[in-house]
Amino acid sequence: MFIAGLSNDLPKQVLGNWFGGDKIRIHFGVKLDMSEFIAKKDHVRTYKEIGEFVMSKIAELGEQDRALHSTATEGPI
Repeated sequence: MFIAGLSNDLPKQVLGNWFGGDKIRIHFGVKLDMSEFIAKKDHVRTYKEIGEFVMSKIAELGEQDRALHSTATEGPI
């Protein structure tokens, strides 16, 4: 899952709910196949590989959001 549009400014984010702030976009990816990691040793290296794999999939969702959002907001030059 990738969430875009959240602010680090909590009061701004909360007030945006009532006064029309930026839209929050949520993207859900496909179910991840983790079977390749099940056969590996129960080791820190395996956990690191799992983390890197999951983060790469989240990054892909972020790239998809940027591609969709940038084309939707671009206007004529």
